[in-house]
Amino acid sequence: MNSVTPQDVESKNGVNGPQWVSSIYDTRDHVESEYPAVTGYNIQGALAHKSSKDPSDPHDVITLGFFSQNGTRFLSGHVHLDGSFKLAESRSGRGKGNK
Repeated sequence: MNSVTPQDVESKNGVNGPQWVSSIYDTRDHVESEYPAVTGYNIQGALAHKSSKDPSDPHDVITLGFFSQNGTRFLSGHVHLDGSFKLAESRSGRGKGNK
């Protein structure tokens, strides 16, 4: 499901590359534990950048998409270098988490 790999993220983000990869894995693990229907994810761009979808976020982000087994997108997430993240449920993902 990934066309951008963690190795791409590491190589494109210089000295911070390993920390970005760690933040991506931590976010993925959190989402997979909270949303049992999520079976895959993709990294949408290797280079950390300012979010065009959330201009109020002052930090660089890497965007992740989270999908069900049949390919339905349940969530999108912006991962930050410090390991924090913001998630947005799609219509299909609403109510699918362990809340």
